[in-house]
Amino acid sequence: MNKTVSILHSLSMGVALMGVVSYILGFEYGWLALAVGAFVLFLVRLYVRARTTDKNQMRLLSIMMFGAVLLLSAAYLMYSGRHYWVIPLMIDALVEFYVSYRMRG
Repeated sequence: MNKTVSILHSLSMGVALMGVVSYILGFEYGWLALAVGAFVLFLVRLYVRARTTDKNQMRLLSIMMFGAVLLLSAAYLMYSGRHYWVIPLMIDALVEFYVSYRMRG
């Protein structure tokens, strides 16, 4: 089960990245790939958070769920044609960077 969750997490991050790159390259529906990847990422993180008992891990996973919500907001901003969709994307990158150093093992 742990390997399946890890693979699903990696795939959803890949789909989200593919959505951002395709939107930058001018594909109209790149926001949709970002939204799908971010939604699956949110669900995976919610599942992992529900399964853990360590308080520190739960706190960090809550921060990571906030990052997934930021990705969803970036997808909405892409959909609505706003040019500042990159701001929640950059904030999410900082959140992911911070949490990656705080997580154990």
